[in-house]
Amino acid sequence: MSRRHRRRTGPEPLELLEEAVHLLRLSPWSILGVYYFGSLPFVLGLLYFWADMSRGSAAYEHCAPAAFAVSVLFLWMKTWQAIFARRLRSRITGRSEAALTFSGFFRTALNQTILQPSGLFLLPLSLVFVLPFGWIYAFYQNITAFGAEGLASKHVFQRAVRQAQLWPKQNHFLLAALLLFGAIVFLDVAIGLATVPSLLKTLLGIETAFTRSPWGLLNTTFAATVGALTYLCLDPLVKAAYLLRCFYGESLHTGEDLRAELRQFVPDARAAALVLLLVVMVVKTMAGLPGEAIDGSSGDCGQRASVLECGGPPPLSMGARTLNWCGSWRAPFRFFRMLWDHEPKICKLLWDLRRDEPIETFLSAAGWIWHLRGASRGAGKHIRQIPPATKGKVIAVLNRVRQV
Repeated sequence: MSRRHRRRTGPEPLELLEEAVHLLRLSPWSILGVYYFGSLPFVLGLLYFWADMSRGSAAYEHCAPAAFAVSVLFLWMKTWQAIFARRLRSRITGRSEAALTFSGFFRTALNQTILQPSGLFLLPLSLVFVLPFGWIYAFYQNITAFGAEGLASKHVFQRAVRQAQLWPKQNHFLLAALLLFGAIVFLDVAIGLATVPSLLKTLLGIETAFTRSPWGLLNTTFAATVGALTYLCLDPLVKAAYLLRCFYGESLHTGEDLRAELRQFVPDARAAALVLLLVVMVVKTMAGLPGEAIDGSSGDCGQRASVLECGGPPPLSMGARTLNWCGSWRAPFRFFRMLWDHEPKICKLLWDLRRDEPIETFLSAAGWIWHLRGASRGAGKHIRQIPPATKGKVIAVLNRVRQV
């Protein structure tokens, strides 16, 4: 498929799912921890509410406060799911994520409180009519994707509607693939939970009501538990897939997908500038003092003045110049003396170049491998700051090494 056709029709649904799986697999555990920090309280509260309302003798007395608590947990879950999508988006774009402030968290919670509750009624209603379900489902997933970007509810609504209308064929095929995958996960979880009582009896000798009567598993609480576990397993993939769909949809106008791809080929190159700077420092150290002779002896000020009065010394050949600042036996001692004299500046330079990384990563071997992976960004700035005379010396040394 050509790039132009791909941008017009969007990525294929299976390709989008595969990219979402890789995005979740390569993300740190802290990002998934954000998702489950918001989702687990709601799922546990919903299961408790379900079991209490279906079997409790005094369920009617505390039905209203329990339902209100579940509603608050639902909004808590949607807020943290939006933060989860925000962090995944920073992983996609390659940009560092800004710290979440209290005002940003409050705005995210306000957006989810205004826009998400209507989905509890519109999604089942659209499922009855079948056709509008795909667009409405994509709309509420898009609200989660855009909900934590610090925008007003009106702008979040407009962006979610715009992306829900984009690529309907891709959206419905993606829903079909997710529905099939969800059915398989539901069956796997149901079979796994159904075999737990028999495993307890076989391995530990624990007798339960389900081993006495396997038909006891056929109840609404067991079905709700299986559905909740399926939701926890599948929903991060759904959020990642629709986040990627919104990312590619908005990239039609912003070109953000092309920028993200370019960042993969042009990584942080401050290490390259560091290596070049160290080479320049070595060359400057090996160059010796300006008034030093070829044999390493230095004349005093009176001798230099007499030489200048006589018209200056004859020009040195290229080999003599090279021998002057590369072949002196004092060069290694000058180099180590330079490192000793400028050791605080070198350490500060090394730390400033990787200030955004923890010190453990900076000092580890993997950190140094990452430093050596740098390419070109920022190196041109350091090269332009090198004096012309030093550039000429570096070029002469490299030419001589190449000839050897």
